Amino acid sequence: MISANEEEVHFEAVRREQKLRFDILDAFKEVAAFYSPDHHIIWLNKAGKDQLGISDDSYVGKLCHKVWFDNEGPCPSCPVVSRNLVSTERLVNLTGDRIWMVRHTPLFSTQGLLEGFIEFRADITQISELEKQVLDEREKYRMLAENAPFGLLLTRNTEPVYINRILRFWLGIKTVEELVWKDLVPIFHPDDRKQAEILILMLMGNRIPSPVTERLRIITRDGKLHFFRIELRNSEINGQEYVQTVIMDITSDVMREKKKKQVAADALYISQKNTILSEIESNLSKTLAGNRLKPFSGEFDKIFETINSYKQFDKDWNMFIATFEDVHPGFFRRLKNAHPSLSLNDIRHCACIKMNLGTKEIARFFNIKAPSVQISRVRLKKKMGLPDNSDLRSYILKF
Repeated sequence: MISANEEEVHFEAVRREQKLRFDILDAFKEVAAFYSPDHHIIWLNKAGKDQLGISDDSYVGKLCHKVWFDNEGPCPSCPVVSRNLVSTERLVNLTGDRIWMVRHTPLFSTQGLLEGFIEFRADITQISELEKQVLDEREKYRMLAENAPFGLLLTRNTEPVYINRILRFWLGIKTVEELVWKDLVPIFHPDDRKQAEILILMLMGNRIPSPVTERLRIITRDGKLHFFRIELRNSEINGQEYVQTVIMDITSDVMREKKKKQVAADALYISQKNTILSEIESNLSKTLAGNRLKPFSGEFDKIFETINSYKQFDKDWNMFIATFEDVHPGFFRRLKNAHPSLSLNDIRHCACIKMNLGTKEIARFFNIKAPSVQISRVRLKKKMGLPDNSDLRSYILKF
């Protein structure tokens, strides 16, 4: 059992140690502060009090943004607001003419609970102009990277050191410390995991022989399949070597390309179908020319009616136009606004030109002869008011 005297000695030792710590912090020229998780100031060193022009503890319990900036609300970039639970650095102007490098570090209890944030603030106003530019560029880089529409991962000495906001969201993590290499492989499509492992090994090796670009499929947290373009390259930031990985979601581009191929396939189907039906109709007509099958002419008439019903273009066009609009949104509206006198067949012809179909393909598409396509083009140019020496195809492709 500890005696009263031993207990007093223990507490005196604790008090001396605590005073020594405070004396050390008070000796700093830099501001040192401790904030609660809800922005209240718990402690300031002498440099902090000097900056406020006070010598007492009247600051205790006051909101930091009110004390430093006389703001009613917290600063948007403050890590206390975003609950950023890793050490962060940022540049701030406190009085308009002073530049400060501010570092926030979260402090946790032995139970792992957030107790508050330690802030160290260094006046860097007097540093060289070159160093200012370096710091400014670093801050701009961070700002751009954090708000970029693509995922960004920086690794240094095989360790991930930065992940921007959108990539944290894609991976379902809050901080760079949560990233574990082996956890990355399962998010890729099973058929792409082998290639993903190769890329991850490159990252862990910390050097990329030359820029590497791959297109891989990733299964996102909502279970949807997305296509990503992943580029790895060596990079230098502020004199330090990194491996920079840029991950771009190209799902919309891939789907647009698939739809474009579908439009071409639909056009080819229509042209081939009409060509085949015309050949069948021609062969049947030749067969009926002989008297031998004349008694069956009634039955053959029904066959011809069926063929003609399948050659009706309107049904094919309605099927075709829906996919076409996905690939070339607003094409028909823009074309009609520019040339309101165009007929439906004129617009259909323009759509075929937009898809880069040749004269023979367009002829099969409309079930007409190739010379008729040339005549239609001459008529189209006149309707549109284009000079005789102009290129209709180049003009249509601009819509």
